[in-house]
Amino acid sequence: MTRAVDAIVIGSGPNGLVAANVLADHGWDVHVLEAQPDPGGAVRSVNREHGVTWDLFSSFYPFAMAAPAIPRLGLERFGLQWSHAESPVAHVVGPGSGDVVRIERTPRQTAESLARFSAKDANTWLSLCEEWQSVKAPLLSMMFAPFPPTRGAMSLLHKFGVADAMRLARFLALPVRRMEHELFESRAARLLLRGNALHADVPVSAPISGMVGYVLTMLAQDGGFPTPRGGAQQLTSALVRRLEAGGGRVSCGARVRHILVRSGRADGVVTEGGDTLRARRALIADVSAPDLYESLLPSSAIPERVREGIKKFQWDPPVVKSNYVVQGEIPWASPLAAGAGTVHIGGDDDQDRLILFGQMTAADSTRSPAGLTTAWAYTKAPRGSTEPEHREIAAAMTEKIDTYAPGFTDRLVDVEVQTGSQLECDNENLRGGAVNSGTFELFQQYVFRPIPGLADNHTPVKGLYLGSASAHPGGGVHGMCGWNAAHSALEARGPRQRLRAAIARRLMR
Repeated sequence: MTRAVDAIVIGSGPNGLVAANVLADHGWDVHVLEAQPDPGGAVRSVNREHGVTWDLFSSFYPFAMAAPAIPRLGLERFGLQWSHAESPVAHVVGPGSGDVVRIERTPRQTAESLARFSAKDANTWLSLCEEWQSVKAPLLSMMFAPFPPTRGAMSLLHKFGVADAMRLARFLALPVRRMEHELFESRAARLLLRGNALHADVPVSAPISGMVGYVLTMLAQDGGFPTPRGGAQQLTSALVRRLEAGGGRVSCGARVRHILVRSGRADGVVTEGGDTLRARRALIADVSAPDLYESLLPSSAIPERVREGIKKFQWDPPVVKSNYVVQGEIPWASPLAAGAGTVHIGGDDDQDRLILFGQMTAADSTRSPAGLTTAWAYTKAPRGSTEPEHREIAAAMTEKIDTYAPGFTDRLVDVEVQTGSQLECDNENLRGGAVNSGTFELFQQYVFRPIPGLADNHTPVKGLYLGSASAHPGGGVHGMCGWNAAHSALEARGPRQRLRAAIARRLMR
């Protein structure tokens, strides 16, 4: 069977669904093809025994509120509701009953939390939050807008002048290990910053790890770490409902075998079922860059420089995740940890892995029935680690949680471990459990993502755009990779886009 539509989107993760919605809003006939039985990519949830809802991958979405894509789609009209914990994030500093520092609803409340450890750090926090309000808009524009991010950069220069803009640039380039010592004197405040930096895979001694920590920390203070009420799947369902209301379609269990290229232009796809779907105007791939260039495209369509560049593509380390059902409440030694949606444990040094502990019932009471608590924990495993090693890491992670919440293991009703290979099985973009679709380190971020010369969603094939987290601006559920790809497709016939595409193709020869 052969059909034709205006645009094909490969993959129904948040980036793919955002791209599809943008194109449908402009009157395009859009068809999304998804290999898995259900849409959503890394934004999916399932109902398990005991009446609990588990998010299979991601749960908290500060970037979804900070970047323009998802807010502009108005998903609340399609059933999406956001839920917040009492505190977005806390860091367990030690095993004692008061050894927790956390971000509160207002900067002054957070400063009061920090004042228990250092009055100076409390004042620094208030100054940071005040500064954030000045830099937030241009900085986020630089982070999320297509390359080159001229508008955000010019806005910063206009607002601060060259000298202060350069000081800010130095601050953002700092490794978090350096930034935390320049800002704070107490271990508690430093860990609060470091814990957020370690959400990404950038080493604490590497450039821009400080920026990751700074931005995530300020977003936690500014808008919290929201989660969809009823499960991560509710965000996906709202995106699908909106798309279908605009005339678009999503087909699951429709794995794309390869992309058709004719005269240097993306012409359509062939599915594993043998169906051919033609793309009259554009094709957006919400797949990893290696999958696009090594599996889906014919080798004759890929310049040698791109093939060599993709061989150097670096995946982020695998994640090991455990989902828990707990009888009663989690028995934290410090009551302050109980009300936080995300709790950070560890991360003091390179030998002390950070554990992210997501308290889903604390953030959204619909996730479990009365008398039960649902939560998850994850940590990063070494690159090249094996399935048995991942299970050992999961067991050690649970034991470590028990040291800060004595009796935790005794209260476990159910545990489900997701190793790196299992994460990939449920979402092929997460190669080996790499949840950011490529390292966040500077050598593969911004103008270098996924490879130098292809940082603006274009590919060497006309009409084909990379709209996954392998493209700028990278991982995080914000939809901007798909948003930028869709706008590149919409503007393809404009002089600016023709020039950018021509430059990209010339760089890849």
